[in-house]
Amino acid sequence: MRTANNVSPGPYPEVTWQSGYSATNAIPGVPAMSINSTTGQLTGKPSKTGLFVFAVNVEEYRNGVKIGEVRRDFQLLVIECPPLTTPDPTVRIQAKSPDLRSLTLCQGQTATIQAVANPDWNYQWRQNGVNLPDATGASLTVRDAGDYTVYVSLKNACSKAADSETIQLNVIGMEATIARTGHLCATTGVVSFTVSNAGRATVQWYRDGQLLPTQTLDSIRSQQPGQFYAQLTYAQAGCVARTTTTDVSRSAAVLPTIQARQPQLCPNSTLTLTASGGVSYAWQQDTQPPSLTTTDTTFTTTSVGSYVVTATDFYGCTGISAPFVVTAVPPVTAQLDSIPDVCGTDVPVVALTGQPGGGIFAGSGVTGNVFSAQLAGIGNHAITYTVKPAPFCEGVVATRLAIVAPIPTISLPDTLVTYYGNTFTLEPTFTGNPNRFGWSPTTFLDNPALANPRVVQLTEPIVYKLAVSNASGCSTADSVRIRVVERVYVPDAFSPNRDGLNDQWELVGIEAFPEAVVTIFNRWGEVIFQSDRGYHQRFEGLSNGNELPAGAYAYTVATAPEWPVMRGLLMLIR
Repeated sequence: MRTANNVSPGPYPEVTWQSGYSATNAIPGVPAMSINSTTGQLTGKPSKTGLFVFAVNVEEYRNGVKIGEVRRDFQLLVIECPPLTTPDPTVRIQAKSPDLRSLTLCQGQTATIQAVANPDWNYQWRQNGVNLPDATGASLTVRDAGDYTVYVSLKNACSKAADSETIQLNVIGMEATIARTGHLCATTGVVSFTVSNAGRATVQWYRDGQLLPTQTLDSIRSQQPGQFYAQLTYAQAGCVARTTTTDVSRSAAVLPTIQARQPQLCPNSTLTLTASGGVSYAWQQDTQPPSLTTTDTTFTTTSVGSYVVTATDFYGCTGISAPFVVTAVPPVTAQLDSIPDVCGTDVPVVALTGQPGGGIFAGSGVTGNVFSAQLAGIGNHAITYTVKPAPFCEGVVATRLAIVAPIPTISLPDTLVTYYGNTFTLEPTFTGNPNRFGWSPTTFLDNPALANPRVVQLTEPIVYKLAVSNASGCSTADSVRIRVVERVYVPDAFSPNRDGLNDQWELVGIEAFPEAVVTIFNRWGEVIFQSDRGYHQRFEGLSNGNELPAGAYAYTVATAPEWPVMRGLLMLIR
């Protein structure tokens, strides 16, 4: 069974109103029942009798966020009332004159306020206009200062309720309070106490229940912890009052500490020190003055030394840490021996050597402490050797270049055929980036150290050998055989004007080449003449039986499939 004091937690279900009723019309009337959202006071003048049941739900918000709610159910019985009467709640102070409306008490004394006693009345006592809980009798014993009234209504009949006259009660020493400033740190500090609103009282101070005989002013200072209060003697009123007790204790000692992620300062690096134990800090290195006080818990240094930090807590108490000694990690110099160039990838692995020992080799083609050209491939590869001065320090890096050079190749024809006395350029093609060239023999060559030398006026067969190498010393060689044939004499002009002189374009020696083909082109590259094999039908300046105009015409003479084609310009003169 639920008792009257049991309250179920929210959220609560919504009320289902009967027809004609709502939150704004819980009890019909003029005005209808309403609630003041600020004070919670219910107001209404019912126009209908009956038992009305409704609930009031109150929600509490903080910073716009709902933090709680509570609901109270109400039953109000509305009945028809006879003509109203008003009770007369006369009040008086017991043992005092009936006309006395004000009374002054010493702190701790009590007085009783008595109303007219009537068993048919309801009583509700109020202090400063606020209902006092459980104060529903005909009398009220009071000890606190304030304005007291009683609100009276009839129990079993309709009547107007009435407020009594006000009884004013003053309490000497009630308003006297202690104001406290300052704080006691673990070993230092001062706390000040001041009595306010003491009036003309004589002040005596107590600590831990013991009188402080020399402290008789409104204010005292203490460097000791304890429970402090003041006793006030009002000689004129014969009252003795006592303030509330203020408990003063020392705060815990401020014990700052310094920590670092690593124990030493690495070469060319910084070390961050972190303090704890306070809300602000002042750092000091060796004998230097403390740095500017800051709330930053960290201090970054680049130098060795002994560091302490002075920490200040929320109360302003301070403490000094134990020294934190920063030492330096000795620097190291990483060295990586040079790595010889290799030609191609089909070579043995190369052992890598670095100083001081214990470092790590890295790079393309590196496994452990060896370099493999086969794994790295052709190219220039950066190889590193990293040594850490200490496990927690950044590594020092030395770098070398490992060059896996391509083996050069030469593309030359096995045989070249040229004409007696011809000048031409040897044009081999290369791979592997050769940069040194050597032709031998040097006969007829303008510069045997060039990749593409000119053969000048060759008059006899010859075999040239070419040796090349690249920057890494990788080399290869090839050769070409050059055959020399008699040259066909090709005139550069003729005059087909039918005067019996040079009417045909005669090619001296062409009869030695039965497979020869002669082709002549106009300025637009169109073929205007092409002979049969052997050039038996001479060119007479005609095209399709029509005379060609005077001018320059390009020609080719292909003497044999394996020999070079002769090219040039022919001047036709009219």
